[in-house]
Amino acid sequence: MINYRHAEISDIETLVEFRLRFIRHYQPDRIAELDAEIETGIRQYYTNTIPTGECIHWLAEFENRTIGGGALSIWRYAPGLLLRNGKSAYIFNIYTEPDFRKQGIASEIVRRLIADAGRQGVTRLELHATEMGCPVYEKLGFKLPDHKYLEYFVS
Repeated sequence: MINYRHAEISDIETLVEFRLRFIRHYQPDRIAELDAEIETGIRQYYTNTIPTGECIHWLAEFENRTIGGGALSIWRYAPGLLLRNGKSAYIFNIYTEPDFRKQGIASEIVRRLIADAGRQGVTRLELHATEMGCPVYEKLGFKLPDHKYLEYFVS
């Protein structure tokens, strides 16, 4: 039986490892960029945000082995028409070990993150999806936004 639980600060090494696995799996051409600075940054992010609740992370376990996980980062904006209370969240790092895929684990993790977001007063969730992940998210009600999304990277 698969057990689901919220990650705690004592799970930091597992969280860091799963984030690195996710990046390696979905961006294998950028693996050379996975240096100590990125790993340190990931560790610092979770260390700072798990205790405050800014990041909520679920883990899926089977026979004392972590087989999947996913996280939610809560963001605050100035309130407006779309975000009356200014709370939004970003779902990230949905990852299931290859030999446990296609069993509904990712969907269950996302459902739990959606429920946590609702309890936190979040009114909008967003995520970036891989081609493999799109059907999972669409079945749960995620849609492409009606507006054009632009980004800019400061160098």
